[in-house]
Amino acid sequence: MDLSIHGDGPYGSHLLASLEDGEALLVERNALLTASGAYRHEVVSGSKSGKRWLLKLYGQDLLHNVYRSMAPGTCFRFVPAGGFSLGILHYQPEEPLYLHPAAHFAHPAHLTLTPGRITFKTLVNGSPLLSVGGDRGNLVYQAAGTIIRHELVAESPIRVDEDALLALSGHIEVQPIAKSSVKETLTSGEGFLSQLTGEGTVYLQSRKASDFAGKSGNGWLSGWLAG
Repeated sequence: MDLSIHGDGPYGSHLLASLEDGEALLVERNALLTASGAYRHEVVSGSKSGKRWLLKLYGQDLLHNVYRSMAPGTCFRFVPAGGFSLGILHYQPEEPLYLHPAAHFAHPAHLTLTPGRITFKTLVNGSPLLSVGGDRGNLVYQAAGTIIRHELVAESPIRVDEDALLALSGHIEVQPIAKSSVKETLTSGEGFLSQLTGEGTVYLQSRKASDFAGKSGNGWLSGWLAG
């Protein structure tokens, strides 16, 4: 399976996927632009862990379109909604990889996405992070604005806006933190932050996804507190 990203302007980018006979790709709904060759289409849950109800509880869903090639050289073009940018993450079992559900765009069927154990500390922007599993392979994520990569080192933890975090690669811990007071948190427009410690790569987006929908820039918890 060959996955490549094309276009990187103000109107977003698109995914070109070339599949061999029998290969399958799970993609977000309403994304297909073109298809050539023989293939089979179905809709399935992207989570094989039996925890999909947890994501629905937190406002996320893992229903995906599955495109399975029925002949060599089947090609697809997929476009994310809202003019989002796309990026590719390489997963290998020896290095943990975590993805925010809203950042998912496409992944091969041999990879699995498993919601993590639900505690306040494991929630980022109101959702449990997804742990990627299975054999090595590439998956495609989507971002609002520009994709930013930050190499995290143990001696230099960082704090990030909860709306900016897309994915974590490596051994990284996430600790949600608030500002010095509830009033400051609600009136600053910044919402809650997460402190990241450890070593690995942090993937961020330069704009809040809510900006594309004309919503407030506050994060999930700060928005809820503001009522």
